[in-house]
Amino acid sequence: MSTAIDTATSTEISAPNGIRLPLGLAGETLVFAIASGLDFLLTRYMLMGYGSPSRIGQIVESNPIARYILYSWGFDGLFVFKATTVVIVSLICHIIAVKRVEVARRLMLFATIAVLSVVTYSMVLMVRSV
Repeated sequence: MSTAIDTATSTEISAPNGIRLPLGLAGETLVFAIASGLDFLLTRYMLMGYGSPSRIGQIVESNPIARYILYSWGFDGLFVFKATTVVIVSLICHIIAVKRVEVARRLMLFATIAVLSVVTYSMVLMVRSV
């Protein structure tokens, strides 16, 4: 049984068991990872007082899970947490893409928009505090 994949929008690799895996989410995954990295960098910058020691503590992490990790393991732990989140979301989307590429794209787009909304909010907070 052969599976038709739209080669105009995705590429494929063949797994050792003969299953063809679409790689149509490479660009979407890259954008999501960059947005998440920007979120981490802005979070770190803001929590460190925008580079001014007198402003440290004015901003707190609002995500209770991320806050717990930050206060327990520091910025290294927060980085691992955010990177793990990127890996899990990307993995879920790529698993879905095996059968339904468009659904996976929409899910990755939703995740990217969610992260970019946090980045935008962080930037608004930074502008207001200047």
